[in-house]
Amino acid sequence: LLQKFTLLSTPGGDFSVQGNAADWMLASTDVECRRWGTLDKIIPTSKALRSEGAYSRSYFLRRSGEGMKANDPAWRCYFGDATLYRRPGITGMSMAAVDTVADVYFDIRVEQTRMKLEITSNMSEIRVDPGEMRSSDEVLFIRKPWASAQKIKNNWIAEVSGATVTKKPVFGWCSWYRSATDITQQKMYDMTAYVKSHFNKVPFDVIQLDDGWEVSKSSWNEDKDKFKGGLSALADSIHQAGMMAGIWLSPLRADLVKSETGKTMRPHPVAWYVRDSSGNRSTFQLDPTNPAARKFIYTTLKHYYEQGFRYFKLDFSSIAFDAKKFYKPKMTRFQTQLKLFRLFRKAIGPESYLLACGISDQRSLVPFVDADRIGTDTEGYWGFGKSPASDNQPGGNIHGFWYPVLSIVNKSYENGVLCNADPDVTYTGNLGKCTPAQLQTFHGFVGLSGGAAMISDHLYDKKFDNADYLRMMEILNPIGKETGHPFAGGWDVYGKEFGYEVHRSYGNAVNIIIWNPEYNKNANLSIQHVPAGKIGNKFHAWSFWDEKYLGVIDRNYVAKNIPCPFLGEDNFC
Repeated sequence: LLQKFTLLSTPGGDFSVQGNAADWMLASTDVECRRWGTLDKIIPTSKALRSEGAYSRSYFLRRSGEGMKANDPAWRCYFGDATLYRRPGITGMSMAAVDTVADVYFDIRVEQTRMKLEITSNMSEIRVDPGEMRSSDEVLFIRKPWASAQKIKNNWIAEVSGATVTKKPVFGWCSWYRSATDITQQKMYDMTAYVKSHFNKVPFDVIQLDDGWEVSKSSWNEDKDKFKGGLSALADSIHQAGMMAGIWLSPLRADLVKSETGKTMRPHPVAWYVRDSSGNRSTFQLDPTNPAARKFIYTTLKHYYEQGFRYFKLDFSSIAFDAKKFYKPKMTRFQTQLKLFRLFRKAIGPESYLLACGISDQRSLVPFVDADRIGTDTEGYWGFGKSPASDNQPGGNIHGFWYPVLSIVNKSYENGVLCNADPDVTYTGNLGKCTPAQLQTFHGFVGLSGGAAMISDHLYDKKFDNADYLRMMEILNPIGKETGHPFAGGWDVYGKEFGYEVHRSYGNAVNIIIWNPEYNKNANLSIQHVPAGKIGNKFHAWSFWDEKYLGVIDRNYVAKNIPCPFLGEDNFC
């Protein structure tokens, strides 16, 4: 059984940079790895963060034989790509896996400006017969400014995979965050009727039914008590209102069910499930290479296609990293992931809109998806997150605005090339302890990103039906087609200066959000990295949220003493 290919392993210290360690940022577009920072920074280990109850994609802990690295704070691990840039992201290098063969890891041990670099292609214990040849994945080293390198990387992946983005980002409504599983047919009808009568203000593309319509997450039969009129009638009503009818499923996942005697049991034969390296069922996930499991997934999706749904949010669709053995023993985890999304697309047809959710790497989805969720859930009631862990990122529940913002920033050049970026839903208001500044910050990033823009608010309810909230919706649907990006990408992981240039026959402009990501610290914010010289030397400035004219400014403009939008459990910023 093949385990991995070592693509590169440098002796300790042979991979190095010049200058001060504090001026070099080692990072990845996968910000949830949580192990990015300047070369002088000591980052808590994955095990240390876990002991604090802090969320982390523990790539060392997911891979057998890497326990020593998981306990050494000098080691950093990145999945799919890594970037190393000097301030402000012009000098440096990007490394990235660009083929569609296997998971690729970049393990880097940092000793100030000297490093050890190990790149491995994980082949998931696939079977190799005598005389058989197997290829690893391909890795690019791109010595260009961060923005140029990201464009090269994503265009390369798109060409290799055949990705073409033919559908625009969606603008619409998802039932989950306000209704959760308490969704009913009447609530869906009420929302559809409201949007139809206010289409000039909220010209939605899609109304999407989320979790709560099904009897169980294994049989995927609709709940006849909550949806007495039937899902087909619901889909028809949405289409008649001029929008796509959307539905949420997680067909890869098969939860345990209770028998009539109350015993918990598997809903499907054990052979349908993916297995770990010992041959045991590793998760509740079905094996998309098993013919019987594939037929079940296909027929489930096909049924709801025939019910009239044309927008599919397919959640929990990432093959588990501890899944090592499949019905087809020659396929890597990565190739199995691709096979799953090829099956999804076959079931729902080329005209349907496919949103992937819960995936670690867009490279494993294209060319079969139209959009991908790029960040964590946006349960924004605590704003950006609760009190931070020892690395100054959110501890405990990470389902706030923090990681979606960072994902918008760092995956900005994937948007519209590999697929449309979906940062998850935003809100118009009424978010408990979330402050207006926190919501406006996230809302601004969603509007400038140029990806999907969804809300979950019950606009038909009087507490949401007001001019201010409708204005929040208008902001998400800009007329311009530009997409946002960080102006100091590769160094500025937070996107403290994020936006785009606008060039029109009647005038040019820069649309930008500047924000302070430092926990519990006020800061002076500049626009020093914005390439405003292409537009002019002096500018009329308009503060969008304040609706104030700031006068004429130049590139030396500084917004002073700006508070952070980060929210701690006992400390409001």
